[in-house]
Amino acid sequence: MSKAKIFNFLVNAFLMIMALSMILVFVVLIIGSFKPNSDLLKIPDGFLNLDFTLDNYKAVFSKLDFLRVTFNSMFLAVIRVVVVLYTSAIAAYVLEKMEFKGKHLLFAAILSTMMIPWTVTLVPKYQLMSWFKWLNSYNALIIPFLFDTFGIFMLKQFLNGIPDYFVEAGRIDGASEFYIFHRLVLPQMKGGLASLGILKALDCWNDFMWPYLVLNRPEKFTLPIALKSLSNSYWNDFSWMLTGITISMIPVVILYLFFKDKLIEGMAFAGTAN
Repeated sequence: MSKAKIFNFLVNAFLMIMALSMILVFVVLIIGSFKPNSDLLKIPDGFLNLDFTLDNYKAVFSKLDFLRVTFNSMFLAVIRVVVVLYTSAIAAYVLEKMEFKGKHLLFAAILSTMMIPWTVTLVPKYQLMSWFKWLNSYNALIIPFLFDTFGIFMLKQFLNGIPDYFVEAGRIDGASEFYIFHRLVLPQMKGGLASLGILKALDCWNDFMWPYLVLNRPEKFTLPIALKSLSNSYWNDFSWMLTGITISMIPVVILYLFFKDKLIEGMAFAGTAN
Protein backbone atom coordinates (compact mmCIF):
# COMPACT_ATOMS: atom_id res chain seq x y z
CA MET A 1 0.00 0.00 0.00
CA SER A 2 1.42 3.38 -1.02
CA LYS A 3 2.12 6.17 1.44
CA ALA A 4 -0.64 8.29 -0.11
CA LYS A 5 -3.24 5.57 0.46
CA ILE A 6 -2.05 5.04 4.03
CA PHE A 7 -2.25 8.77 4.67
CA ASN A 8 -5.76 8.99 3.17
CA PHE A 9 -6.87 6.01 5.24
CA LEU A 10 -5.57 7.58 8.46
CA VAL A 11 -7.19 10.92 7.65
CA ASN A 12 -10.52 9.29 6.84
CA ALA A 13 -10.35 7.15 9.99
CA PHE A 14 -9.63 10.22 12.10
CA LEU A 15 -12.52 12.14 10.54
CA MET A 16 -14.82 9.16 11.04
CA ILE A 17 -13.91 8.94 14.72
CA MET A 18 -14.51 12.68 15.14
CA ALA A 19 -17.89 12.44 13.39
CA LEU A 20 -18.97 9.47 15.51
CA SER A 21 -17.92 11.23 18.71
CA MET A 22 -20.04 14.26 17.76
CA ILE A 23 -23.01 12.06 16.90
CA LEU A 24 -22.58 10.24 20.22
CA VAL A 25 -22.94 13.54 22.08
CA PHE A 26 -26.34 14.17 20.46
CA VAL A 27 -27.45 10.59 21.10
CA VAL A 28 -26.57 10.91 24.80
CA LEU A 29 -28.29 14.30 24.93
CA ILE A 30 -31.56 13.07 23.42
CA ILE A 31 -31.71 9.79 25.34
CA GLY A 32 -30.80 11.57 28.57
CA SER A 33 -33.74 13.94 28.14
CA PHE A 34 -36.08 10.94 28.52
CA LYS A 35 -34.30 9.54 31.59
CA PRO A 36 -34.94 10.20 35.29
CA ASN A 37 -32.15 12.12 36.98
CA SER A 38 -31.42 9.11 39.20
CA ASP A 39 -30.58 7.02 36.12
CA LEU A 40 -28.17 9.64 34.81
CA LEU A 41 -26.24 9.42 38.07
CA LYS A 42 -25.75 5.67 37.55
CA ILE A 43 -23.61 5.61 34.44
CA PRO A 44 -23.62 3.33 32.49
CA ASP A 45 -26.22 0.96 34.00
CA GLY A 46 -28.89 3.57 34.60
CA PHE A 47 -28.37 5.13 31.20
CA LEU A 48 -28.68 1.87 29.27
CA ASN A 49 -31.88 0.57 30.86
CA LEU A 50 -35.25 0.95 29.13
CA ASP A 51 -36.79 3.24 31.73
CA PHE A 52 -37.95 6.24 29.65
CA THR A 53 -40.26 9.02 30.79
CA LEU A 54 -41.80 12.28 29.57
CA ASP A 55 -41.78 13.76 33.07
CA ASN A 56 -38.70 15.83 32.27
CA TYR A 57 -40.46 17.62 29.42
CA LYS A 58 -43.54 18.25 31.58
CA ALA A 59 -41.37 19.61 34.39
CA VAL A 60 -39.31 21.88 32.12
CA PHE A 61 -42.37 23.35 30.41
CA SER A 62 -44.03 23.94 33.79
CA LYS A 63 -40.92 25.52 35.33
CA LEU A 64 -39.96 27.76 32.39
CA ASP A 65 -42.05 30.13 30.30
CA PHE A 66 -40.77 28.59 27.08
CA LEU A 67 -42.98 30.65 24.79
CA ARG A 68 -41.70 33.90 26.28
CA VAL A 69 -37.99 33.05 26.33
CA THR A 70 -38.18 31.49 22.85
CA PHE A 71 -39.89 34.62 21.52
CA ASN A 72 -37.20 36.79 23.13
CA SER A 73 -34.42 34.74 21.52
CA MET A 74 -36.11 34.70 18.10
CA PHE A 75 -36.88 38.42 18.23
CA LEU A 76 -33.28 39.30 19.05
CA ALA A 77 -31.94 36.91 16.42
CA VAL A 78 -34.13 38.37 13.67
CA ILE A 79 -33.33 42.00 14.52
CA ARG A 80 -29.61 41.43 14.89
CA VAL A 81 -29.31 39.29 11.77
CA VAL A 82 -31.22 41.72 9.54
CA VAL A 83 -29.22 44.73 10.72
CA VAL A 84 -25.85 42.95 10.60
CA LEU A 85 -26.51 41.65 7.09
CA TYR A 86 -27.27 45.14 5.81
CA THR A 87 -24.43 46.96 7.57
CA SER A 88 -21.92 44.25 6.67
CA ALA A 89 -23.04 44.18 3.04
CA ILE A 90 -22.84 47.92 2.52
CA ALA A 91 -19.47 48.16 4.31
CA ALA A 92 -18.12 45.27 2.23
CA TYR A 93 -19.32 46.98 -0.95
CA VAL A 94 -17.56 50.21 -0.03
CA LEU A 95 -14.31 48.40 0.78
CA GLU A 96 -14.36 46.11 -2.26
CA LYS A 97 -15.99 48.03 -5.12
CA MET A 98 -15.19 51.67 -4.37
CA GLU A 99 -11.85 53.43 -4.50
CA PHE A 100 -10.81 56.05 -1.97
CA LYS A 101 -7.67 57.09 -0.17
CA GLY A 102 -6.82 54.96 2.86
CA LYS A 103 -9.16 52.10 1.91
CA HIS A 104 -6.62 49.36 2.57
CA LEU A 105 -5.55 50.95 5.85
CA LEU A 106 -9.18 51.14 6.95
CA PHE A 107 -9.76 47.49 6.08
CA ALA A 108 -6.61 46.50 7.99
CA ALA A 109 -7.85 48.45 11.01
CA ILE A 110 -11.22 46.68 10.83
CA LEU A 111 -9.54 43.28 10.60
CA SER A 112 -7.28 44.09 13.54
CA THR A 113 -10.33 44.25 15.81
CA MET A 114 -10.87 40.54 15.14
CA MET A 115 -7.64 39.88 17.03
CA ILE A 116 -9.04 41.37 20.26
CA PRO A 117 -10.52 38.67 22.55
CA TRP A 118 -14.21 39.34 23.08
CA THR A 119 -13.82 38.92 26.84
CA VAL A 120 -11.59 42.01 26.91
CA THR A 121 -14.49 44.14 25.67
CA LEU A 122 -17.05 42.91 28.21
CA VAL A 123 -16.27 45.44 30.95
CA PRO A 124 -16.13 48.53 28.67
CA LYS A 125 -19.34 47.49 26.92
CA TYR A 126 -21.08 46.85 30.21
CA GLN A 127 -19.98 50.25 31.50
CA LEU A 128 -21.36 51.93 28.39
CA MET A 129 -24.68 50.15 28.77
CA SER A 130 -24.82 51.31 32.38
CA TRP A 131 -24.06 54.93 31.43
CA PHE A 132 -26.77 54.90 28.77
CA LYS A 133 -29.19 53.22 31.22
CA TRP A 134 -29.74 50.36 28.78
CA LEU A 135 -29.32 47.51 31.25
CA ASN A 136 -32.31 45.14 31.35
CA SER A 137 -33.43 46.33 27.92
CA TYR A 138 -33.24 45.07 24.36
CA ASN A 139 -30.99 48.04 23.52
CA ALA A 140 -28.13 46.37 25.38
CA LEU A 141 -28.65 43.17 23.40
CA ILE A 142 -29.00 44.78 19.96
CA ILE A 143 -27.01 48.01 19.62
CA PRO A 144 -23.53 46.61 20.51
CA PHE A 145 -23.99 44.04 17.73
CA LEU A 146 -25.14 46.29 14.87
CA PHE A 147 -21.76 45.99 13.13
CA ASP A 148 -19.82 42.76 12.73
CA THR A 149 -16.18 42.59 11.68
CA PHE A 150 -16.40 38.97 10.56
CA GLY A 151 -19.49 39.78 8.50
CA ILE A 152 -17.69 42.60 6.70
CA PHE A 153 -14.69 40.37 6.01
CA MET A 154 -16.80 37.45 4.78
CA LEU A 155 -18.99 39.52 2.46
CA LYS A 156 -15.96 41.43 1.13
CA GLN A 157 -14.45 38.09 0.14
CA PHE A 158 -17.77 37.14 -1.45
CA LEU A 159 -17.90 40.42 -3.41
CA ASN A 160 -14.37 39.78 -4.62
CA GLY A 161 -15.78 36.97 -6.75
CA ILE A 162 -18.46 39.15 -8.36
CA PRO A 163 -17.29 40.79 -11.63
CA ASP A 164 -16.73 44.54 -11.52
CA TYR A 165 -18.62 45.11 -14.77
CA PHE A 166 -21.90 45.08 -12.83
CA VAL A 167 -20.72 48.15 -10.96
CA GLU A 168 -18.97 49.80 -13.90
CA ALA A 169 -22.01 49.42 -16.14
CA GLY A 170 -24.16 51.14 -13.56
CA ARG A 171 -21.69 54.00 -13.16
CA ILE A 172 -21.47 54.49 -16.92
CA ASP A 173 -25.26 54.75 -17.06
CA GLY A 174 -25.14 57.44 -14.38
CA ALA A 175 -26.60 55.39 -11.54
CA SER A 176 -25.78 56.41 -7.98
CA GLU A 177 -23.72 54.16 -5.73
CA PHE A 178 -26.83 53.68 -3.59
CA TYR A 179 -28.77 52.42 -6.62
CA ILE A 180 -25.89 50.22 -7.82
CA PHE A 181 -25.55 48.58 -4.43
CA HIS A 182 -29.24 47.89 -3.89
CA ARG A 183 -30.31 46.98 -7.43
CA LEU A 184 -27.21 45.46 -9.04
CA VAL A 185 -24.87 44.15 -6.34
CA LEU A 186 -27.12 43.12 -3.45
CA PRO A 187 -29.11 40.57 -5.53
CA GLN A 188 -25.80 38.89 -6.44
CA MET A 189 -24.94 38.43 -2.76
CA LYS A 190 -27.79 36.10 -1.79
CA GLY A 191 -25.52 33.12 -1.15
CA GLY A 192 -23.12 35.06 1.05
CA LEU A 193 -25.94 36.79 2.91
CA ALA A 194 -27.66 33.46 3.58
CA SER A 195 -24.44 31.94 4.95
CA LEU A 196 -23.67 34.93 7.15
CA GLY A 197 -27.29 35.12 8.31
CA ILE A 198 -27.28 31.51 9.47
CA LEU A 199 -23.98 31.92 11.31
CA LYS A 200 -25.09 35.11 13.05
CA ALA A 201 -28.48 33.62 13.92
CA LEU A 202 -26.74 30.69 15.61
CA ASP A 203 -24.39 33.07 17.44
CA CYS A 204 -27.33 35.06 18.78
CA TRP A 205 -29.38 31.98 19.63
CA ASN A 206 -26.53 30.45 21.65
CA ASP A 207 -25.31 33.69 23.23
CA PHE A 208 -25.22 33.33 27.00
CA MET A 209 -22.53 35.47 28.59
CA TRP A 210 -23.59 38.93 27.41
CA PRO A 211 -27.36 38.55 28.06
CA TYR A 212 -26.50 36.98 31.42
CA LEU A 213 -24.51 40.10 32.35
CA VAL A 214 -27.00 42.77 31.27
CA LEU A 215 -30.34 41.12 32.12
CA ASN A 216 -31.87 40.28 35.48
CA ARG A 217 -35.58 40.53 34.69
CA PRO A 218 -37.13 37.13 33.89
CA GLU A 219 -39.47 38.62 31.27
CA LYS A 220 -36.41 39.66 29.22
CA PHE A 221 -34.51 36.38 29.55
CA THR A 222 -33.34 34.58 26.45
CA LEU A 223 -33.41 30.80 26.12
CA PRO A 224 -29.81 30.10 27.30
CA ILE A 225 -30.36 32.16 30.47
CA ALA A 226 -33.66 30.41 31.14
CA LEU A 227 -31.91 27.05 30.83
CA LYS A 228 -29.34 28.21 33.38
CA SER A 229 -32.17 28.70 35.89
CA LEU A 230 -32.74 24.92 35.84
CA SER A 231 -29.66 24.55 38.04
CA ASN A 232 -28.02 26.42 40.89
CA SER A 233 -25.01 26.18 43.19
CA TYR A 234 -26.66 23.66 45.49
CA TRP A 235 -28.69 21.41 43.23
CA ASN A 236 -28.56 20.15 39.66
CA ASP A 237 -31.11 18.07 37.79
CA PHE A 238 -29.15 16.89 34.78
CA SER A 239 -32.20 15.37 33.15
CA TRP A 240 -33.96 18.75 33.17
CA MET A 241 -30.92 20.47 31.68
CA LEU A 242 -30.59 17.85 28.94
CA THR A 243 -34.28 18.23 28.19
CA GLY A 244 -34.04 22.01 27.96
CA ILE A 245 -31.01 21.80 25.68
CA THR A 246 -32.77 19.26 23.46
CA ILE A 247 -35.78 21.55 23.07
CA SER A 248 -33.57 24.56 22.35
CA MET A 249 -31.84 22.63 19.55
CA ILE A 250 -35.05 22.12 17.55
CA PRO A 251 -35.15 25.60 15.88
CA VAL A 252 -31.44 25.37 15.08
CA VAL A 253 -31.83 21.97 13.42
CA ILE A 254 -34.82 23.20 11.40
CA LEU A 255 -32.87 26.29 10.30
CA TYR A 256 -29.94 24.16 9.19
CA LEU A 257 -32.09 21.65 7.30
CA PHE A 258 -33.81 24.42 5.32
CA PHE A 259 -30.70 26.47 4.51
CA LYS A 260 -27.79 24.00 4.57
CA ASP A 261 -27.29 24.24 0.78
CA LYS A 262 -27.10 28.04 0.92
CA LEU A 263 -24.71 27.87 3.85
CA ILE A 264 -22.32 25.51 2.06
CA GLU A 265 -22.62 27.42 -1.22
CA GLY A 266 -21.89 30.78 0.34
CA MET A 267 -18.95 29.55 2.42
CA ALA A 268 -17.44 27.76 -0.57
CA PHE A 269 -17.85 30.82 -2.82
CA ALA A 270 -16.28 33.15 -0.27
CA GLY A 271 -13.44 30.71 0.36
CA THR A 272 -12.54 30.36 -3.33
CA ALA A 273 -12.89 34.03 -4.31
CA ASN A 274 -9.68 35.56 -5.56
